[in-house]
Amino acid sequence: MVPEMGEQPVREMTKMFRMLEKTIQVSLEGLPYEEWLNRLQVENDDDPLRPLLPMFEEKVYDGRCQWEMYENMPISDTENLRQYLQDVPELATCPFLDQDIFKKFLSSLGLA
Repeated sequence: MVPEMGEQPVREMTKMFRMLEKTIQVSLEGLPYEEWLNRLQVENDDDPLRPLLPMFEEKVYDGRCQWEMYENMPISDTENLRQYLQDVPELATCPFLDQDIFKKFLSSLGLA
């Protein structure tokens, strides 16, 4: 179960990256999608994202790749699922990602 998003995923991701910067104390650079993709294509063959390049490059609909197809998608409601899980409250609620939870997650990965 994931927390409901109150905003579009792009804004949620921006907040998450700002928390990441603060937690690991490393500056991250925001890039337009095309510039990020170009860097991924030419800069580093060892980048862990390289195997995913086809998903980022192949235009599947209206000049957009699979990844871009999910931009500005409607935010789904989770109320039905929450009703089904009402007898199991520990599964029915999920805290919002905050600095403390994010730091615990990164620590579990050995990154903080």
